[in-house]
Amino acid sequence: MLSGFLSQTQPKPQTASVTITKLCDRLQHSTLLEDRRAAVLGLKGFSREYRETVAAGGLRGLISALHRDSEDAETCRATLETLLILFMPDELSEDQATTTNGNSTGSGRQARRPLEQNSRFTRSRGKKYSSPLLKPNHNPDNISLWLTDEFTQKQDNIITLLELVEKTDDFFTKLYALQLLSAIISNRPLRSQECILAAPLGISSLVACLDDYRDVIRNEAILLLLYLVSEHFDMQKLVAFEGTFDKLFSIIDIEGGLNGGVVVEEAISLLSALLRYNVSNQHHFRETNCVPKLVSLLENKDTLDQLSSDDSGSLSNAIIGTLELCRLFVIEDHWSTPVNQQALCKEGLLFTVLRLAFGVSTPMPVRCSAFLTAAALVRGNSPLQEEFLAIDVPYFDLSIAFNVEKEPLIIPVSLALLNWVLLSTSVHTFDLRVAAQLCLSSALQGNIQAKLSFLKDQMASYPGNMSEVADELEIKDKVESRSTSTSPNLEQIETNAPKIVGDAKPQPDYPEGSANLFSALVDYDPDARLNPYKPWFAAVILINLFEDADISNPSHYNTESHEVRDFVRGLMIGDASIGEEVVSCIQAMSGMLVTSLRYPDPRISLGYLMLLSIWLYDDTKAVSDFLGESGTIQALISSATHSSNNDPLVEALSTVLLGIVYDFSSAESPIPR
Repeated sequence: MLSGFLSQTQPKPQTASVTITKLCDRLQHSTLLEDRRAAVLGLKGFSREYRETVAAGGLRGLISALHRDSEDAETCRATLETLLILFMPDELSEDQATTTNGNSTGSGRQARRPLEQNSRFTRSRGKKYSSPLLKPNHNPDNISLWLTDEFTQKQDNIITLLELVEKTDDFFTKLYALQLLSAIISNRPLRSQECILAAPLGISSLVACLDDYRDVIRNEAILLLLYLVSEHFDMQKLVAFEGTFDKLFSIIDIEGGLNGGVVVEEAISLLSALLRYNVSNQHHFRETNCVPKLVSLLENKDTLDQLSSDDSGSLSNAIIGTLELCRLFVIEDHWSTPVNQQALCKEGLLFTVLRLAFGVSTPMPVRCSAFLTAAALVRGNSPLQEEFLAIDVPYFDLSIAFNVEKEPLIIPVSLALLNWVLLSTSVHTFDLRVAAQLCLSSALQGNIQAKLSFLKDQMASYPGNMSEVADELEIKDKVESRSTSTSPNLEQIETNAPKIVGDAKPQPDYPEGSANLFSALVDYDPDARLNPYKPWFAAVILINLFEDADISNPSHYNTESHEVRDFVRGLMIGDASIGEEVVSCIQAMSGMLVTSLRYPDPRISLGYLMLLSIWLYDDTKAVSDFLGESGTIQALISSATHSSNNDPLVEALSTVLLGIVYDFSSAESPIPR
C-alpha cells in the first residue's frame, strides 16, 4: 500500500517537446531577467537535437529577448549562440574544429568563396563556430531559409544586430552578431543587402570592425563585407567611401604583406569586389593615393625571393590576386582605361610586372598572370607600347632545368615573348604560350609604326627572305600617306629600321636559334606534328597584326589593315641562285596548308585556314597571289568534299576560304571565276 501511494505522488516524466514548449512560453512572458536567461540557456541545450521544434516555438521569443535583453551580456550572448545553432545545422564545436584543423594542411582559392575547406579550419581557431560564409557548397535547408525570412521581415531585427556590432565591446557578443549577419547574408543576400543599406550607420558599423584589435572579429568583418558588396554597386560605393581601402592595406601590412596567408587573400578579394566594374571607386582609389600602396605589394623583394619556396601556394595565390586586382583598372575598350594605365605605369607597375614575368624562380601560374597584366597595361596605348618594346629582358629556356651559373640571354622583350610562344613544346607551358602571345599582340595593337618595325625585323632575320624590305623612306611615305596625323615616334622608326637593299641584308642582332614568325609559317618542319601549336600561334599573331586597327574609323581601319597586309605580302621566299623557285609569302603559306591537310591533327591546318581567310578577305591582290598556285584550290576542294576523312572544322573553313577566294577574285586573277 505504501509503495502504491509513493508511486502516485512521483511526478510524471516530461517529453522534450513539452519542455521546449514551456521554455518558449517562459521566455516570452516572464518578467524576470533571470527566468528569461534560464529559458534561453534551456533552449540552447535543446537546439541541436530538437532544432525544428525549438525553431518553430522559440524564434519569436529569442528575437524578443535579443531586443529586450541586449544590455545583459550573458543573456544576449546565449540568445545569439542559440540563433546561430538554429541557422547553421551540424555546426562543429570548438574541440571538433581544432581536431580537424590538426589533420588538415594547405590553402587555396575559389571563385567567390575565397577559401577551401582545409583553410576553413585554420580560420576557425579561437572561434566556437566557424563563419557561415566559409562553408563549401553552402546550400541552406528549408529551416534555415524560413528562419532567415522570419528574421528579415522586420527591419528592427537587422538594426538590433548592427547596434550590437557597433556598441558592444564584449568579444563573443560582437563575434556572434557578425556571424549571425553572415548567416543571414549567406541565405538571403538580396534581402540582407536591402536591410543593411536602409539601416542608419549600418555600413559604418561593419566597416569599423576592420579596425578591431581582435583578429577574429576583424577577419569575420572582411568576409562579411566581401559577400555584402557582391554585385551591388551602391553598396560598393558606400563601403569604399568609409575609408575601407586604407584599412585593408593596413591589415595587409600588419599580416606581413603578400606573405600573410589566408587573411591577405581575403583582403585582396574584398578590394577586387569593391573595384570591379566600378569607375567611381576606381577614381576614389586613385585620388586617395592607394595606387602606390598597391604597386608596393608587388615590389617587396623579400616576398619575391620567397616564391621559389612557396610550397603551400599561399604566396602565389596572393600575387595572382593582386595582379588580377591591377587588371580591373585596365579593362579593354573602357573609357577610363588610358587614365588608369598612365597612373599604374607612373608608379612603376609595368617594370615590376616584367620582373615577375621573367624571374627565374617565378611559378608558372604567376608568370602567366604577370604577362596578362603587362598586356592589359600597354594595350592600345602607343607611348606605353614604345616604352615596353624598348625594354631588354633576361631570357632562358623553360624546357630545360635552369642553371644558376649560366647567365640568361639579354634580348628585346618582343623576341623573348616570341621565343616562348613558338619554341616551347611542353604541354605544361601552353598557358604561358597563350599569355605571352596575348602580351606580344597587345604591345603592337593599334600601333602601325610598331607593327611595321616588328615585321621588318622579322623579315630581316628570316634566312629565306629574298625580297627587298621597305627602307625608311618607304615606311615614311606609307605612314604620311594615311589620313591621320603623323605619329610622334616616326623618327625612332626611321633610325632603327633595318635597311635591306639587294644582297646586303643587315639582320637584327638576335641570338642563334631565336624564333622567327615567318619561319614558323613558311618553312617545312618535319617535327611539326610534335608541336602543332607553333604554326598556329604564328598565324594568330599575324592575324592580330592584320585585324586590330582602329575600327571606330572605317577608313582608318581599312588603310592600316591593308598597309600591314601589303607590307607582309612583299616578302619573297626562295633562292633563285641555287635553283629554288622564288614564290610569294602567300604562296609559300598555301603550300604549307596543302601539306598540313594530310596530317591527322587538324590544328596546323586550322591555323593556316584562319590566317588566309582573314588575309584574303577584301584584298584582290592577295587573292590573285593566292591563285598563282592552282594546286591549292584542288586541295581545298578535296578537303571540303571528302567530309568523311576530314575534321568538321577543317572542312568548314576550307569551304569558307574557297568562298572568299571566289568572291574577291578579279578578271586579272590567274584562275578566273
